[in-house]
Amino acid sequence: KGDVPMERLDEAVERILRLSLAAQSLSGPTVPALDTVRSQAHEALALEVARRSMTFMSETQKLLPLSPSKRATVLTICNAAEGLFEYLDPKVFGDCCKQIVPTVTSVHCGYLGDQRYDRIGLAERVRRYCQQADVIVVGVFARIVLASNRVGLTETEIRFLREVLPSDKMVVYVLFAPPYVAKELPNPQTVLCAYG
Repeated sequence: KGDVPMERLDEAVERILRLSLAAQSLSGPTVPALDTVRSQAHEALALEVARRSMTFMSETQKLLPLSPSKRATVLTICNAAEGLFEYLDPKVFGDCCKQIVPTVTSVHCGYLGDQRYDRIGLAERVRRYCQQADVIVVGVFARIVLASNRVGLTETEIRFLREVLPSDKMVVYVLFAPPYVAKELPNPQTVLCAYG
């Protein structure tokens, strides 16, 4: 349209060309070779970072690592509509536990405030699985919901956990959430914070 004078355009193009030539004169590769990405060294480092980031917040009984001889039920619960957890699908947690201990029973409870999903009989089914288990592992996916004045679970999710978790069973919570969520949990014997 002629809004920008040609002298200004020439100045900008000249600056870009100068920077491009300067970048080409830098010694050494500026990007690692593609075959180093996801190399054994990278994956080992990622695993070590993940292990070191895990934090035991409480452990009244030595329940971890889970013994394959114990019957375990894994529940997952989240405080936001599914798909809103950018880095990890809550359903994957139970699947991973099942790969490690094949006898695990896994139930994804999801987001209890979402009416799109059929919740009829969910509490009864979860209660039955929990009664049959020696250890119950609860994966808690809770993100900070902006402008909600909350960091953790909603009253609905807390009430659901109180209803389905037997008081005489060992419970391990794994928080994929800020550590503040731990103070809301019913019967927090063992709490492991994986953050996110």
